[in-house]
Amino acid sequence: MPKQTTEVVFNRPAARVWKVVTDPRWWVWPGGPEWIHESRDGRQIVTEDKNGRETIFRITAFAPCRWYAAEVENQEAAGKCEILLFPEGRGGTRVEFTADIEGRTLRRKLLLRLGLRRWQERYIEALKRTLRG
Repeated sequence: MPKQTTEVVFNRPAARVWKVVTDPRWWVWPGGPEWIHESRDGRQIVTEDKNGRETIFRITAFAPCRWYAAEVENQEAAGKCEILLFPEGRGGTRVEFTADIEGRTLRRKLLLRLGLRRWQERYIEALKRTLRG
């Protein structure tokens, strides 16, 4: 299973970063979801991309402003994502993003091995833009 961990420091407090990372209303990034539905209990989020592919995020663990973990599954891949937040300096937050995803087909496995880091980088750039606003 390809596993990728990327760290970044945001010059925003952990509570602000937490809100943007965990609240689906902020889940806007290039190639990201076009449609988002959150279950009533907040434990499952279903997204749909511009090609109509649904992805299910099942929240498996969270500790507000510190830790967020989800199982992720769609027709092409499955695995887990984890986000850890650490106070950094004066009001900043260091965030560790880990994705451990396996493709269901040989093609998807190869694409994930080659592109998981780039996907995380695009996501982080979108978070930076959102947190600046």
